[in-house]
Amino acid sequence: MLRVFFLLLSSLLLLLSSCAREVQETALPLLPAAESGLYRIEIKRNNKLQLGGLLAVQEEEVAGQQGRISKYQLLDSTGITLLSWQWPEKEVFGVMQRSSLAPFVETAMARIFRVMPQPQPCSGRLTRLCVDWDKHGRVAAKSFTALSFLWWKVSAEKGGWRYNLYPARVEMELQQIEMEGEVQ
Repeated sequence: MLRVFFLLLSSLLLLLSSCAREVQETALPLLPAAESGLYRIEIKRNNKLQLGGLLAVQEEEVAGQQGRISKYQLLDSTGITLLSWQWPEKEVFGVMQRSSLAPFVETAMARIFRVMPQPQPCSGRLTRLCVDWDKHGRVAAKSFTALSFLWWKVSAEKGGWRYNLYPARVEMELQQIEMEGEVQ
């Protein structure tokens, strides 16, 4: 009986979320150029480490256009490029480009650095995307709910970000690595 209830509830939520307005990615990046750099990344499922490595993030001005291009490269602990992509282009390269990791990481990066509610601080009724700001005007947290159920949340932490995907119990942590000099 309980399974039937959850199946019906899940079907209803899927139906309602598919009818919702698409969440917009902002044209201007939320990631300041000062935060471009190298991040330690950990992806956990049910509190068990699934992947650990490095994420390189680079912001570049687009000549003759308004905005920037964001480049991302996910490396494993040995330095092998697992995934490489840039925003706004959606094409992904790397040894794991056909794995389930690729869309998960790409979606997580968009939610951390790009997706913002329009209008702010919250958009939508049945499905809501909300953003909270800290006292310095930086994003402190973002969350997406459907019918009051939390689906995902991004929270800023000292020197990094935490991304939680519910109810799958998947968590991703990004911790910026302080480096001297400039990486080319």
